Amino acid sequence: MIGLYQIRNVNITKTKETPLKDDFNEVIEAVKMAFDINKIYIKPDINVEKLAFLIGHPTRATSYVINNYFGMNFNQLINNYRIKEAISKLENGYLKEFTIDALWSEIGFSNRTTFYKKFKEFTGLTPMEFVKKDQSVQKETPANKIEKKLFNHIVSDRRKD
Repeated sequence: MIGLYQIRNVNITKTKETPLKDDFNEVIEAVKMAFDINKIYIKPDINVEKLAFLIGHPTRATSYVINNYFGMNFNQLINNYRIKEAISKLENGYLKEFTIDALWSEIGFSNRTTFYKKFKEFTGLTPMEFVKKDQSVQKETPANKIEKKLFNHIVSDRRKD
């Protein structure tokens, strides 16, 4: 699994059912670039037709690649990327400066309800539950435990002096 989608190891070749004559590797790379580099998923009105136009490939070929290479439909792919972005922002302290409402609109969701529903589907938690859990996990990491032991050891050595 890479990111939030599972890359299928498929050999996409032209058959009667596959769309047009496009070079599917070219379409795959263009879709990856649109998502990973250009962050096309933050546009709230993005759809497969607009994506296809932006990457310069037919809609049918773009949709075919998303379904067969990424193993999900366009809306699932968009929502996975949006939730991945939300998780990254939350883990990096986004809520110290901004609100949840700013977050869902910034990452491309058109309303709070859909954001919460998709976030919970993906993580099993609401965004605030995720933040609280993430903060408690950060407090008790192995590195933090080692740091505490070292600090306690130094303090106890100083008390002996």
